[in-house]
Amino acid sequence: MQRVCIIGSLKFYKRMLDISSMLARNGTPFSIPMPGKYRDPKYPGKYISTYPSVPFAEKLKEEGRRVFAYLERVKRSDLIYLVNPGGYVGLNTAVEISCAFENKKPIYALDMIREAASLFLMKFINGLISPEELVHLSLQQQELQLVAV
Repeated sequence: MQRVCIIGSLKFYKRMLDISSMLARNGTPFSIPMPGKYRDPKYPGKYISTYPSVPFAEKLKEEGRRVFAYLERVKRSDLIYLVNPGGYVGLNTAVEISCAFENKKPIYALDMIREAASLFLMKFINGLISPEELVHLSLQQQELQLVAV
């Protein structure tokens, strides 16, 4: 079965959860990034400022572990879906896109990348599709795999 890996800024975590629910309802396996322990549970795009006693280096180390672990999920996935409303792509997401491209994964995006520093990444994107089209695409791929067996 085709595994979808959802990538994007944690600013859009709620949207990622909505999309992953759509995939789950259709039986599509997926991965979604998990916020680190120093992020606000209500707003995962923000770091919690109530950890002043934790050294910045420790926060950075924890974030690095989370990012590198997710890159392994990108590598093990069959299809990558970039959740980027308004075209935003942050540094971690740019790394995930590069990793997916390097590992020859098809990458689809919700929106055109509009960040000037990341605009070159559009060359790595196979197409722009809605979450509904993503579900349809994943179902088509599952049917093709069943026919091939």
